[in-house]
Amino acid sequence: MARKAKKMIVSDEIVTEALAAEAPEFVLADGTGEEGETLNGVEAAHTIELAPDEATENLSDEELLAQLAAETVSHTDVFPDPVVLPEQEEPAQVTPAIAAQAKQIEEEDSALIAKSGDNALIAARKKFLQRVAKLGEDAGAGVQSLPTLAREAVRAAADRLFGSDEAEDLYVRFQKRRHARMGKIYEKEDSIKNQVSKLRQIMLVGAAFGEEGVDMIELAYELRIAAAAQPETAKAMKPGTTYAFLVDVAREQLDDKNKGIVLDQGGIERVMFPEKKEKTLADEAKRLYEGAVKLKKGKKATGDKDAVPGVDSASLEAAIDYLQETWFELDPEARAAWQAAEQARRDKIAKEQAALAAFKSRPLHINLGR
Repeated sequence: MARKAKKMIVSDEIVTEALAAEAPEFVLADGTGEEGETLNGVEAAHTIELAPDEATENLSDEELLAQLAAETVSHTDVFPDPVVLPEQEEPAQVTPAIAAQAKQIEEEDSALIAKSGDNALIAARKKFLQRVAKLGEDAGAGVQSLPTLAREAVRAAADRLFGSDEAEDLYVRFQKRRHARMGKIYEKEDSIKNQVSKLRQIMLVGAAFGEEGVDMIELAYELRIAAAAQPETAKAMKPGTTYAFLVDVAREQLDDKNKGIVLDQGGIERVMFPEKKEKTLADEAKRLYEGAVKLKKGKKATGDKDAVPGVDSASLEAAIDYLQETWFELDPEARAAWQAAEQARRDKIAKEQAALAAFKSRPLHINLGR
């Protein structure tokens, strides 16, 4: 019996991969991807139709999706397998703590939205916050939605809807919804500053370059997806997630050397496929020197003068001096840079000592009052 076309909910990535691979058994359903569309009670980012195919008609829908992922994703460290949302998924149980967090989110949203007195802008900000919440919930269900957040955040910044200074508000909102979907309470992670900085870099591209910045981030996303789908390019890509790659592209765009110039395909691909620098003898000498210096610091920290069996402190100092001189002989520029840094350090110390001496030499005035 021929397979009957059936709609299923999938992530952005699996749809993109299906199109890139031109997989015959996957066809985008007409009119899908519209906001608010639901299937079996779950709001769909995209749906697809599983069309009849002689080679696959005896496979289950889940097996078909797995086959697509296997055929189009060959470097899982770089591009994780897409996750299909289950057709029937019970939401996490609403505990009092989660309910309290939901109320807090609503209050924070109201405060964010109220930052503007313009009615049209208020409505637009509210709609975008709802979208961020949806992406967070998708992430809680297993969908890789951070790349979509990046692409929509750069648009929000370009349209002056949200500023890069509000990146933390958006990131925290995303994480709270993600954790709530998993039945957890979100507590800011130790790396919160670093995580917020990543989103801020992407938003700065939109704020600084406007529509061109939006197009550049979108092009970077498309190039990444296409490269991840091909074995030969997937292996050459810089390791990391799609979101991390978009952050790297944003940082490259904001680098002073690219001031006023929007990255083109070549510039983006240089970030995606970084040149592997061949190690030289100078590099190896530097590595050994730095390792010896670390060993010396470790001995100081432990208070053990002879922490390494057979190596006393005098021998270690001699090894450090020898390795440093070998490094500098192989790399004269490193010697010049080190000497300049040492001179700057000595000048700073001398200046501080002079200031301290001048302070101590000042006469002491004591006002005893009447």
